[in-house]
Amino acid sequence: MLRIRAKTGPDAGITWKIGAKPLVIGREKGCDIRVLDLLASRRHCELLAENDGVRLRDLKSRNATLVNGEPVEECLLNPGDEFSVGHVTFEVIDTATPQPRQAGGDSTLSITEGETVYLSDSSFREFGKSKFTSVGDVLKLFSLSRTFSRMKTMDELVGALTRAVCDRLHPLRYWLALSHGDQEPLEYPVSHKETPDDTAPPPETTARQVMREMRGFLIPERTGPGYKQLMTTLAAPIFLGERRIGAMVAQTETPHGAYDEGDLHFLVALANAFAPFYAAIENRRGLEMEVERLRLARSRAAVLVGGSAVMQRLRDLIAKVAPTLHSVLIIGETGTGKELVARLIHDLSHCAQGPLITVNCAAIPNDLIESELFGYEKGAFTGALARKTGLFELSDGGTLFLDEVGDLSPESQARILRAIETKRFRRVGGREEVQADFRIVAATNKNISDPVRHPEFRRDLYHRLRGVEIRIPPLRDRKEDIEELAEHFLNEARGMAKRPLRGFAEGAIAFLRECPWPGNVRELKYCVEAAITFGLGEFITVEDLKAAAGSHEQEPRPLTLAEVERRHILRALDYCNGRVVDAARLLGISKTKLYERLAEYRTKQ
Repeated sequence: MLRIRAKTGPDAGITWKIGAKPLVIGREKGCDIRVLDLLASRRHCELLAENDGVRLRDLKSRNATLVNGEPVEECLLNPGDEFSVGHVTFEVIDTATPQPRQAGGDSTLSITEGETVYLSDSSFREFGKSKFTSVGDVLKLFSLSRTFSRMKTMDELVGALTRAVCDRLHPLRYWLALSHGDQEPLEYPVSHKETPDDTAPPPETTARQVMREMRGFLIPERTGPGYKQLMTTLAAPIFLGERRIGAMVAQTETPHGAYDEGDLHFLVALANAFAPFYAAIENRRGLEMEVERLRLARSRAAVLVGGSAVMQRLRDLIAKVAPTLHSVLIIGETGTGKELVARLIHDLSHCAQGPLITVNCAAIPNDLIESELFGYEKGAFTGALARKTGLFELSDGGTLFLDEVGDLSPESQARILRAIETKRFRRVGGREEVQADFRIVAATNKNISDPVRHPEFRRDLYHRLRGVEIRIPPLRDRKEDIEELAEHFLNEARGMAKRPLRGFAEGAIAFLRECPWPGNVRELKYCVEAAITFGLGEFITVEDLKAAAGSHEQEPRPLTLAEVERRHILRALDYCNGRVVDAARLLGISKTKLYERLAEYRTKQ
């Protein structure tokens, strides 16, 4: 007995008997089967039983009736044929024959994007007449593209894709596999199974094959007792250009259902529609993370306090250098903030998601430099009970900060030079080379660029470190920043005080500007913090700062050589009771020379 069954739409799965009386399908209330779709006419088509088939007549519908994807006015339908009214697809079934159709043999049908699939006679016998992609599928894909475009998160997008697959294919099992690299395991964010006790494992081999070959597959397999059941597997790659994003795999088996090449076309088209939206959300998520990183980096950059021209130039230079891959050499006196600048360069660079490994070169003994920087293998020396990862290796994917690099001995400089140049090294006691990709930032308080003053520092290492050189000015060269720095440190230290603090008293900032600050910004910070401890009132006074500064009060200005000479001559005359001859003899100069000097001094009075 022939019947028709709705494959899609709200009545999916419902069947209707075909008799001698026409069965009318349309949008108006009087129709036997109502299709509430704007593409359906009020009275779209009718069906009636005829001999061994079903006669379909189009009732002059506005958008035509499609039979197996082709518009028809009238035709005879056989079991397995499909027709579409608007977005709704129906199929003709024979209730006397087990459904769905069973394949006659095991084979694999594959399609590649842009290629046309022609089925052989055996394929027709196995899978029935081709559905291809109906107008309904095209409209559905268009609708899904609009749905995908509204998704804001990856979870929403993946959920929409899963619903689309389940609504169209009704799989017993469905997997979405995402790839993070050829050598990385596949991630399965979706593993849908109709039966709760289904233990089928993820189709790793199939997913990797479709990604590797960049084409979809339809695979029929005999299963069940006596191999009387047919399981069909659909697999489609998800890719964008040459990038392999992942794969979709759907399975069903008789008597639940079976797939054919039309389903494969749909799944491949769906994967192609999904890919750009997946990449767009992934890129947006990456951009959001980058924006957040830059926002945090800029907030940290505010720690470089000071509105002077030299500080603004320093900020501009950091902003230009940080995004590049150049190595950076930071030169500045103790306390100027070299480590802070190094951290800012890291935070603003493309290595910000990686680690920032700081190496205090001055604190590592010469005989331990290799084991600390390169690591060592188990048994490399007495006490090496397990492998240790070195600081160079730990910095892989990030920034290696060599602090006080100017204090390295010549032997240590030679040991690290090749590793810095090639990013390859051997652990102590190891035979295989280890590779680590890191950016080099170095700092020193010595002017290692001067080979005369620092001949012990290797020129080749200096030039390797000095991709870009950043010099941090001492505090004495930017005294206009002292007030802003002092206010900044006062705000930071307010929590240390057991009394309210309103600021600096009159004359306090002027006193700070007159101090020499040999310890630079670090010394100023400690002075302000100590003054808070010593003080008793709401304002930090000059006396508080003097108590905190201690020996840091400004020393008298050194005398010039002319002033020293004048004072020495006058002291010699005083010692000789004004006798010029005796004074000249004491000083080791002639009497005439001494008279000339005395005449010069009287002139300048």
